[in-house]
Formats: sequence, C-alpha cells, structure tokens
Amino acid sequence: MAYLLEDIGYLNAAEGNSEQAIRLVGAAETLREAIGSPLPPAEKENSEKLLKAARDALSTDAQEAALQFGRSMSLEQAIEFAETTPQSN
Repeated sequence: MAYLLEDIGYLNAAEGNSEQAIRLVGAAETLREAIGSPLPPAEKENSEKLLKAARDALSTDAQEAALQFGRSMSLEQAIEFAETTPQSN
C-alpha cells in the first residue's frame, strides 16, 4: 500500500499537483514507519528526484504543512484521498 500511495504521489508531482503529491508521500512515510519498512536508499534517491518539482513549487512552509497533513492521515483516509486525486481516476 505504501508503494501505491507513493506512486500516486509521483503521478501527482508529474502533473503539477504538488500539494497532493507531498501529502500522499507523507502518508506513505507514516505507513512505512508503522510497519517497519523504510524506503530503501536507492528508492529514496529516486523518490527525491521525482518529488523535486513538487517541492520546488511550494514554499518551505507549504511543503511542511502538506507533509504533516499527509502524515496525520489514517490509512483509510490516505486511500480515500488518493482515490479523489485527479490522476487516480
């Protein structure tokens, strides 16, 4: 599920939906922490590349707010949020 949330986040980043991208990745980070499955280093590097444009499009405060929003979602909320993003339809 974490991979799916990340992938939908990356799609949002590619489409210019920066806030949604950061929120979904934040939700995935929280899930990964809960299940003890951190993103492998090579994938983390790729993730940073895929999210660079999303991060660049937002101020530091907006990035942090989006990340915290994502991290505060339950798994069910994150799935519902992912389903309502334009790229997941």
